[in-house]
Amino acid sequence: MNTTHRYFETVGYNISYRRSLDIQVGNLIKAIEEEDVLLYLPILIR
Repeated sequence: MNTTHRYFETVGYNISYRRSLDIQVGNLIKAIEEEDVLLYLPILIR
């Protein structure tokens, strides 16, 4: 099953759920490394 959806407002195209989790984890790691919680924006899953 390969469905796409717009999980992030900052990404201008539809992505898969798996790819959205990959981006989410990358953003969390970057926020932890930079010690800036504003870099992490959680996705909303309907």
